[in-house]
Amino acid sequence: MVENANVVAVMGEFEEIDLGHKKRDRRLKRVVAALGTKPDASFPEAMGNDADLEGLYRFLNNPNVNAGKLLEPHCAQTVERVRLKPEQVVVASHDTTGLEFAGDGRTGLGPMLKSERGFYAHFSLAVNPDERHEPLGILSFIPVIRREKAARKEKTTARLVQSDPEKEYLRWTTGIDEVERQLAGIKRVIHVADRESDSYEIISGMIANDRGFVLRLKYDRNIIADDEVTKLYEALKQAQGIAEREVSLAFRKNHKSQGTLKVFPPREARLATLVFAARSVRIKRPRDLPKDKYPDFIDVNVVRVWEPEPPVGEQAIEWKLVTCEPVETPEQILTIVDYYRCRWPIEEFNKALKTGCRVEARQLVDVAGLLNVVALFVPIAWSLLHLRTLANSPHPPPAAAVLSPTQMAVLMAHPKTEKRFQNAGVATARDALYAVAALGGHLKRNGAPGWLTLFRGYKTLTDLALGWELRDL
Repeated sequence: MVENANVVAVMGEFEEIDLGHKKRDRRLKRVVAALGTKPDASFPEAMGNDADLEGLYRFLNNPNVNAGKLLEPHCAQTVERVRLKPEQVVVASHDTTGLEFAGDGRTGLGPMLKSERGFYAHFSLAVNPDERHEPLGILSFIPVIRREKAARKEKTTARLVQSDPEKEYLRWTTGIDEVERQLAGIKRVIHVADRESDSYEIISGMIANDRGFVLRLKYDRNIIADDEVTKLYEALKQAQGIAEREVSLAFRKNHKSQGTLKVFPPREARLATLVFAARSVRIKRPRDLPKDKYPDFIDVNVVRVWEPEPPVGEQAIEWKLVTCEPVETPEQILTIVDYYRCRWPIEEFNKALKTGCRVEARQLVDVAGLLNVVALFVPIAWSLLHLRTLANSPHPPPAAAVLSPTQMAVLMAHPKTEKRFQNAGVATARDALYAVAALGGHLKRNGAPGWLTLFRGYKTLTDLALGWELRDL
């Protein structure tokens, strides 16, 4: 197997693993070495032979192996990375993604939005709130397996389910609690999440526990203003803009789901001028929540971000955020928006897990084995994102931190990269990874390479390095 510096880094995420038996620990490291080299390969292709393939399946289906144990060392490494950052604040980005598994004979899975079966994976990702939004690692993984749909009930009966302890919103509070537990006494945490987290239960709970948060609003709630009840969005629309900023918007492709299209319509990449406004409001408790469990109202700050003059044919950008962070100055408002922008890396992490590691293509029957698959690939998916961080670091380590000597030799000889990467002795990880990105199709004029381009380049480089080594046999 070709030496791969990135695989060595991934294996470091499992260094302190303890699965109760040395043979299991050794098997895990063999598996990680194989899957880390080609994370998108099928299990038979990645493992290389029948004996190792059989060992992989036995390992994943072993009752003594579970997702929690597999993730423990990575979470510990993540905490240490958070500790070493100079910033006083760390952002915890929370998100849920659906994992669907096709094929008959699967056991333990639940219904999904489409025809397939699977489960929802709720992740909490630590992100450094610097300009690069560096992903530091996963701190929580909560699987949610839905029950079979019951017969449709009357609306009045359905409303009573709001206080049901099995409600899926608990995944948010559980993830928040787990992050706070792990980072207690280390850094102040700002929890960020998208519209799905807009819940009076979640917001009031974080206020009661004095936790920092920036959540995107979904519901136009009732608020109390000047001793009268009015609507939140109307009050926010009247707030005067006090800051502007130009923001680069990424291209967004068309989507098959009509629900997704409604919330996230397709758009062309563009530079947008955004206006920022904020105000303090008092939100009333929804009538269907019990008075003895939730306060009658909560005092929060809300921020509106909008694009007053979008290009013709493009939908205007608008975010509405809720927080308890101060909003007295333009700088404070912009800081809140910057915290929310730290949510993007978890979207990329989900894509790395699904596209880069192809977890939904794994052919295991039982849900316990599939959960182990997800946990096994979490550090690998994180490492794919981390390549982009290293490529854009202002103080990059030497090239040897990301490439083996064979890989460096290939880049120095390849006609596409030889001029970019001429002196391995002085080259940095940034030099090396931009050369790798060139193999993945990156063009300098397109700016910094993304993780997917780097991943494609790494795949090409791995195959070329294997051929380089075979020529000497």
